[in-house]
Amino acid sequence: MTKTNEQLGELGPNNPKAWSLMQGALRLINGDRVNEIEDLDGNFEHDHGIGKDQKGLYAFFKCNHDGSKYFFQVRKYGKTN
Repeated sequence: MTKTNEQLGELGPNNPKAWSLMQGALRLINGDRVNEIEDLDGNFEHDHGIGKDQKGLYAFFKCNHDGSKYFFQVRKYGKTN
C-alpha cells in the first residue's frame, strides 16, 4: 500500500504526536523481537510503524516470541497535562 504525501506527513516523525507515540511504544516493546522483513525489491524494513484509523493514531509492531507471532498496537488514552 502506497501512502500519500499527506499520510506520510501525518504518520511520519515530523508530526509531534506520531513521534511521541512511537517513542513511547519503543520503550514498551523489546526491539530485539520486532521482525525485519524483506520486500519484493530485496530491501529490508522493520515491521513496525504508525497507523491511523477512526479512533486515531496508533503505533504497531509485529513480533515473534516462543514460536508464536504477535501484533501489538499501542495507543495513547486518557487526558494528559
